[in-house]
Amino acid sequence: MAYKSPGVYVKEIDTGTATTLPAGSRVAAIVGTGTSTRKVENIAVTRGTTLHGDDVITGTGTGDVSSIIGVGSIPGYYDYDENVDFVLSDNSISWASISGTEPAANAIYYVSYNRNKSGDDYAATLFYNINDVRNAYGDELSAGVLNPITLGAYMAFKNGATAVYCVQAESAGAANIQAAVDKLEAVDVYVVCNVNADTDSLQTYMLNHCQQQSAETMRHERVTVLGPPGITFTAQSLAARAGAINSDRVILISPPKINVALVDGTCDADQTLTVSGHYAACAIAGLMTNPAYDESEPLTRKPLSAIEDLAGTRYLETEKNTLGGGGVLVIDNDGGIFRIRHAITTNTTSANVSSISVVMIRDWFKKNLRTTLERTYIGAKILTGTITAISNTIKAFCENQIESEILVGYRGIRVWQNTGEPRTINVTLDISPVYPLEWINVTFSIYVA
Repeated sequence: MAYKSPGVYVKEIDTGTATTLPAGSRVAAIVGTGTSTRKVENIAVTRGTTLHGDDVITGTGTGDVSSIIGVGSIPGYYDYDENVDFVLSDNSISWASISGTEPAANAIYYVSYNRNKSGDDYAATLFYNINDVRNAYGDELSAGVLNPITLGAYMAFKNGATAVYCVQAESAGAANIQAAVDKLEAVDVYVVCNVNADTDSLQTYMLNHCQQQSAETMRHERVTVLGPPGITFTAQSLAARAGAINSDRVILISPPKINVALVDGTCDADQTLTVSGHYAACAIAGLMTNPAYDESEPLTRKPLSAIEDLAGTRYLETEKNTLGGGGVLVIDNDGGIFRIRHAITTNTTSANVSSISVVMIRDWFKKNLRTTLERTYIGAKILTGTITAISNTIKAFCENQIESEILVGYRGIRVWQNTGEPRTINVTLDISPVYPLEWINVTFSIYVA
């Protein structure tokens, strides 16, 4: 058989009737472009002893400093003027001006500057709040310029995400976007959004990434939520796009664009911007990783935050049905509250692959049963009681999921030692997930009283 590292491998058999989503902590990930510099504030620098000399900014090397934000005698207060008191010379503060003022020899002063990004700035980084994201990548909007990766993280946090991985691509080129996605292979995330997935090829790359990572041997179950690769799709063409993807690993959303209200970090002015549907996808990723909801919580009719408007998109009910029937998740304007009309993936074959909450249950079951068995049994001796012990562990695990309203039942637990490879224990069982209530059919007739 093909080599596998020692561990627990959980494979799902498609029964044609029902079950797939989150992994453990259900962390969202945002991939996108951002600023080329990073703000570094209040770095202490010691003035040299040479009058009108140069001081290297602490912790920097040649080419690190892009520009100066401010220089001051106390943190956050800038009382020295660039090009009057000092100039930036590569990564040094040069007090070369004869007429300007400068700190006394050996005095401590503070420098805030913009640092050119490199290396770790483009790594997959875990954040627990939007302010840390802003510190790393800049504001969502600055001087009228949109910052894609920060806005994506903002939409996720506003909808309940408590942790978000961010990966900034070095540029908007397809190769750099794909390289940024690849960096998520090394981290444990569940929902991935790519705010620069504006072409069919990049969206296919996201599909392939999630399928590969969700494979039995990779053990990183994950899904992607995507906006349309453009802003001019009709209901029919977007439904056709979903049909071409046809995967329970991909959630394709509509409308193609939304309006968001942002504060410009440079001038503090409120602005409403029209942005692509990828940012609505980030909002859904935040909802999917919101710890207020467990894996089985239906997302249908759940409200989304931070969306101001659907940017002029007005679908007829027949068009919404075309989208839903084709596997597109539609965001609806319900009297100014923006709700998920029907929480579905692009695979409409059955409830087991179409309903997002069922997909989440399947993935959660795989990951957590694997972890439970691996921590308890891998590396242990196979003794006469091992088969019974594993069976009891699985039974207790399933009972706990019933109590937690993740499953409604399980059956047919069978555990046996593989005679061809005696180091392997085989397990089979059936599970019944909690399904979302999405339709109630009522039939009535009229009678004369």
